[in-house]
Amino acid sequence: MKQFTFEIQGFFKLCGIILISYLFKSIYDIIYCAYFGPLSKIPGPKLFFLTRLFVSFKQLSGQRWKWIQNVIVPTYGTVARLGPNVVMISDKDAIKERRVLSPAFSIKYVASLEPLMVSCVKDLVCKVDECVRKKTFSDGAILNIVNLVQICALDIIGETNFGGKFNGIETLSHPLPGKVYKELRRRAMKSMFPLLKPFLNIDPYLMNLSNELIKNRRQAEKPRVDILQAILDTMKNGDNDQMTNFEIFDQILEFLIAGTDTVSFTTSMAITLLAKNPDKLKLLQQELDNSLGNCNDELPKHDQLKSLPYLNAVINETMRLWPVTLDAGIGKSPEKDTVINGYMIPARTNLVLNYYCLHYDPKYWGKNVKEFVPERWLGIDNSPKDVFYPFSAGSRNCIGQNFAMMEMRLIIASLLSQFDVKDILTQEFDILCYITPSFKDMKYDLFFSKRSLKSM
Repeated sequence: MKQFTFEIQGFFKLCGIILISYLFKSIYDIIYCAYFGPLSKIPGPKLFFLTRLFVSFKQLSGQRWKWIQNVIVPTYGTVARLGPNVVMISDKDAIKERRVLSPAFSIKYVASLEPLMVSCVKDLVCKVDECVRKKTFSDGAILNIVNLVQICALDIIGETNFGGKFNGIETLSHPLPGKVYKELRRRAMKSMFPLLKPFLNIDPYLMNLSNELIKNRRQAEKPRVDILQAILDTMKNGDNDQMTNFEIFDQILEFLIAGTDTVSFTTSMAITLLAKNPDKLKLLQQELDNSLGNCNDELPKHDQLKSLPYLNAVINETMRLWPVTLDAGIGKSPEKDTVINGYMIPARTNLVLNYYCLHYDPKYWGKNVKEFVPERWLGIDNSPKDVFYPFSAGSRNCIGQNFAMMEMRLIIASLLSQFDVKDILTQEFDILCYITPSFKDMKYDLFFSKRSLKSM
């Protein structure tokens, strides 16, 4: 009995020694990685070198992007360490070397989608006109520009990619934009705090919507040529399904996020910035009047819009000031050791590329870099090279930039050729960013009024 007791004590003693050794080894590895390893020479907040939790907690409020751009870059420079294995790059040449382009949707394919887009934009214009005619005030109406554009973008992505509109414009209400916003927060939390994954469940509304889209498409007599069909076609190899419904759901959600959240943010921000700068709004409306003629009730064609200098300048300047990657994104890990600005970066280090910093560098854009100045884009020689990445996320170029540009041009031109917009100065202007940027509370009100008849 004593021998058995001695053996048990010996076993627990051995387990204790192993556990203590493991803890000491883990602590040693953490400290070595933080302060003595290859990344230790890279500047950054020293405590952040120990764990990713510090930078993750910065994201809980959606304000991490402000901390990165206003504190980290000014304090630590163009190469900064944000965690044990996370390095942010804000250097122009280093970003250029690591940026990988993905093929965009062809211009011909996107052009074929214009009638579907226009039908959604027409619904939007008619709804705004109805609200203005009801005259909440004597000469117009206060409308949430974020909600207007999001619902229109949602209908566009539904009509062009998933078989039909989501029909939210009539009531100016649909649960999907809010659900997508919450899904972005869920994904951010899941990435920052992996231990919480079992408790961060997907909203059943989104899953049910996806299952309904898949079911209806499989039962359709004649398949449409769109993104959903392409996803379903790639899942089959002979008679064997290669993708589960959940994997298809994830693909559908990616397109809903890319097609509604990012484009609607840029579009609503462009209109908001024009409302805040009435002199710029007037210049754009003059260009639209001269190009479109005296046709108040007809929506413009994309061929009329795609080469308009000031319209494109407004969109570019909006994307310069408010790129969709405010806090540098998720990043990519190189497969081999590399040297960046004199620092040795080991393989599998998470490199995040800070495009925002380039967009605000006065060395390239001048002293008025923080101001909304579309004129800086008038003339091809005036725009700096290799410091403007409007559609980039992480290290890849947005595959839908032709689609996004056509959508933004159509919405902005269709609304502002027929309506004047004015800013309401008493409200808060704040931007949050979890994965993509958004207006706080998904809301920003503008005063809409009908424009008088245009003259040639």
